[in-house]
Amino acid sequence: MSGRDFYAEIYAADLDGQSKWLEYGAKEKADSIELLTRHSGIRPTTLLELGCGTGAVIKERARRNLASRYVAVDYAQEAQGRLRREAPAIECMTADITDAGFHLQEPFDVVILSHVLEHLEDPAGFLRAIKSRLHFRCLIIEVPLEDLLLLRMKASIIGRNNPAGHVQFFTRKSFKLLLDEAGFAVGGERWFVPEMSVESIRFVCKKDGIGKIRTLYTLFTLRYLERILRPVWKRYWYSHLAVRCSLKSRMVTQPVPPAVF
Repeated sequence: MSGRDFYAEIYAADLDGQSKWLEYGAKEKADSIELLTRHSGIRPTTLLELGCGTGAVIKERARRNLASRYVAVDYAQEAQGRLRREAPAIECMTADITDAGFHLQEPFDVVILSHVLEHLEDPAGFLRAIKSRLHFRCLIIEVPLEDLLLLRMKASIIGRNNPAGHVQFFTRKSFKLLLDEAGFAVGGERWFVPEMSVESIRFVCKKDGIGKIRTLYTLFTLRYLERILRPVWKRYWYSHLAVRCSLKSRMVTQPVPPAVF
């Protein structure tokens, strides 16, 4: 099953549950966008999100009033329908950017790709489609880093158990190499360990059918052990990386030095 069909099936089966889960992580993802645009001096008027799902991230951006116009694109009709009902001010498009007929001629200040690439069989092809079919000042992409040393060792022993449907597993190096080969230059990044509340951990454990004992273990690990071991956790276990990038051909002669948050 392709990544897009995987999520279309999830939305069809449990739209409310998936929407609530995406809302738990929306604040930190919106924080990444705000930090990276602010550092570059970009105050966006127009903002486009690709693979928006039920719109948790773009709704959070709109709540903060950080742009004037918002456009959200996703392949899943159920997710788009929910976003239209909940946020009628956001312009919604049900489309697949990799389709040959998809083009947006109008320019956007910022394009967002938040936790999308890890679901795609051909992330390089998706980035090439963005490059050729959209016009924008900057592109902000966030992915989970799940090919770090300890997770890689765990995967070699018991395999990868990924109920979120991830098919790509990145390190900082492999993700930046992907961007470079697709023709994008990184101008700033936020590398961080996401905070998970007790409520969100309990919710996802229940959603994924995890029993009480394993839920307690997950709570201890993600809520408390992670705080104690954060520097090790970030580098060797699990973290997120958000980057602000532009097309190499559009870079100015003296670019702003990359910033790390």
